[in-house]
Amino acid sequence: MTTPLNPATGPATDPLSNPVRRIDELLAHYGESHRHPTNELIHYLAIPAIVFSLIGLLHWIHPYLALETLLYLVLEMHHVHLYTSNY
Repeated sequence: MTTPLNPATGPATDPLSNPVRRIDELLAHYGESHRHPTNELIHYLAIPAIVFSLIGLLHWIHPYLALETLLYLVLEMHHVHLYTSNY
């Protein structure tokens, strides 16, 4: 008996028999690519620029929105730091 072909993935297989799922492969690739020094530098520069731009847009809509968002971000960063730092 021949194995039917799946045009997207090749030979059709039982998804339960493959221990590595597609999401696991994607997350592994994501983690690997985000440890690359160039990617880390881009994130180091771009993420604050994006946040600053969003705060500016919120301030343009209403200054209270910008202030509230800044306070929320500061409190969240403090919360994350408390629970991820080594004691």
